[in-house]
Amino acid sequence: MNLKELLTDIRSGKEARLIADAAIDQPEYLEELWRLATSDWDKAWRAAWVIDHMHQKNSNAVKGIVDRLPEAVLAVKKDGVLRHFLKIISEFPIKENISGEFIDRCFDIFESTSMPIAVRVHAMQILFEFSKVYPDLQNELALLIEHHMEEGSAGMKSRGKKILAALNKL
Repeated sequence: MNLKELLTDIRSGKEARLIADAAIDQPEYLEELWRLATSDWDKAWRAAWVIDHMHQKNSNAVKGIVDRLPEAVLAVKKDGVLRHFLKIISEFPIKENISGEFIDRCFDIFESTSMPIAVRVHAMQILFEFSKVYPDLQNELALLIEHHMEEGSAGMKSRGKKILAALNKL
C-alpha cells in the first residue's frame, strides 16, 4: 500500500477509517504515517487524522508513537496535525516527566486566539490533566479559562465550563 497516494486521495472520514483499519492490521504502516504526519508535506494532517482514527479504534495501535507526540508538538507548525496530536495526548494519562517546554507550548496554543478552537481546546484539556499532577497550576489555569470563555466560541465555553467544574472538585 502506498500510503502517501492513498492519503492524497482521501475524500471522507470513512476512507480515513479504512486506511486506519489497514494500518492497525499492518503495524509497520504506523511509522510511515508518523513520518508523513511530521513532515513538511502539505497533506500531513491527513496522516495525523489516520493516526487519530487508529487511536480511536485501538489505542494500543499507536503506543509506539505516544512518547514521541509531545516532542512532535514542539516542532509541528500545521494546525491540523497539532489538532490530532494534542487530541491523542489528551486521552492518555499525563506522565510526570513531561517537559516544561511541552507544557509551555500547550499554554501558548491555548492562549493563541489565531489558533483553531479545536486545537486550543485539546491544549486546555492537557493543561487540566497536567494540573492534576502539579496543583500549583490550577489557579492560573482557571483564570485563563475564565478569560478565554468570555469571548470564546461555544466549544471553548462548553469545555471551559467542564474543566472549571472539575478544577473546583480537585
